[in-house]
Amino acid sequence: LYSREGAVLRSYAGDSRLDHRTHRLLADRLTNALAEIYATLGQEQFEKEGWHVYGGSHNFRPKVGGSSLSTHAWAAAVDMNPSEHVFAQRTTTFSDRAIDIMERWGFLSGGRAWGKDWMHFQAVIPSSSAGTYYAKHGLPKNIIPA
Repeated sequence: LYSREGAVLRSYAGDSRLDHRTHRLLADRLTNALAEIYATLGQEQFEKEGWHVYGGSHNFRPKVGGSSLSTHAWAAAVDMNPSEHVFAQRTTTFSDRAIDIMERWGFLSGGRAWGKDWMHFQAVIPSSSAGTYYAKHGLPKNIIPA
């Protein structure tokens, strides 16, 4: 795990986080993805969509409703704006433009993979549910399935 000091992110409770834990190979990608979203959307839209609200990355636990480990257990996933994106919710405040940026940096959307869990972005190939965005459109061009 890599401890990234100086990250300007807030938890959903609003407390300041000067440090967050994510996999050492993902820390710079996450920082760059959020910086590009900020530069593209501007501060007002960035905050309106909730990209400044950090819900965490590393959490050693099984998948929700399963027994295998969650991608959070490997610090290979991050949750953004969990206060507005509860697990089973099928809508999002995130724009397609911002999600596309996360994908360019290698973070696939839980919402696009499963039609829910819009807070979740992971740096590993998800299994897609039938009828969802990835099932219809395939994975982004820069993502190569294992």
